Amino acid sequence: IGDAAKNQVAMNPTNTIFDAKRLIGRKFEDATVQSDMKHWPFRVVSEGGKPKVQVEYKGEIKTFFPEEI
Repeated sequence: IGDAAKNQVAMNPTNTIFDAKRLIGRKFEDATVQSDMKHWPFRVVSEGGKPKVQVEYKGEIKTFFPEEI
């Protein structure tokens, strides 16, 4: 988050999350979510129709709802 995230985005783009607020309150199938996903280096997956951000942390795949970020 903040400056620390900005400093490491070039080295670790798939695990650097930004724009999470754009996902809050939306469904995974929402046209806006699908359009935004094309521009993000990180993965967004569906769980129960809701978008979750997927990252690798300490060798494990973790998923987070945007409200958790």
